[in-house]
Amino acid sequence: THSFFKALLFLAAGSVIHAVHTQNIDEMGGLWKKLRITGPLFLIGTLAISGVPLFSGFFSKDEILIAAWAHGNTVLFWLAVIAAFFTAFYMFRLFFMVFSGNARTEMKNVHESPAVMTFPMIVLGILAVVAGYVNTPWFGTFLGDWLVDGNEALGHGHIEGPAWIMIVATLVSLFGIYLAYLMYSKQSLARDWFTSRAPTIYSIVVNKYFIDELYVKVFVRPLKGLGSLLGLWDKYVIQSLVAFSGWIFTGIGRVGSKLQNGQVQAYALISVFGFVI
Repeated sequence: THSFFKALLFLAAGSVIHAVHTQNIDEMGGLWKKLRITGPLFLIGTLAISGVPLFSGFFSKDEILIAAWAHGNTVLFWLAVIAAFFTAFYMFRLFFMVFSGNARTEMKNVHESPAVMTFPMIVLGILAVVAGYVNTPWFGTFLGDWLVDGNEALGHGHIEGPAWIMIVATLVSLFGIYLAYLMYSKQSLARDWFTSRAPTIYSIVVNKYFIDELYVKVFVRPLKGLGSLLGLWDKYVIQSLVAFSGWIFTGIGRVGSKLQNGQVQAYALISVFGFVI
């Protein structure tokens, strides 16, 4: 299910970019009336990834939540619920900013994408709806049974879970959609409604939990310092040793060259010394 609605959203995003020649959603708006095929397909993908009932993402998300709960992974379960809220919120933030209201900038020559682009999206849009019914009592569980047949490591193909999980997951998704609607479509709720009340949390999130800064202090700067030390070692120790070695052998060469002065007396004297030794 994820491959169907995520691929649909990627292609639909490309179709929007092809139509408006920009990737900045702050410059878009009001495209629902102009992109009569891409708009509904984008909405299908957004509803599916948000886990709205009757769309494929609703079934697959429910499977994941029930599996986490049934295996006692309570922390993972609630993290997944929170993630479901944010997914619904930011995806409909995208949808409302692109397709609802009026265009925020002057857009000329906006047109629907050709069939070579819309037809694959239509196929994916249908699959993003109907694929969720696979492995359900209405369709049959043979796919899940076949996947786990003969492999004890995968456990049971069917897991029962309490009905309230489905209700909570649905309400959480709908709340995320509604909040995005109030902020970005109806605009009755200020965009900085939360960030103005929780500036610390906003600062942490907008700075990506300061992971980059931590990475620079823990890894980048120490490694650059080590590199500088190794550079000084190379410059003043290794190069000095190399230069000293060169000086020694150059000196030996000069001494040797003096012996080879072309005078017969010197050669005779060296020969005598050689015989004596």
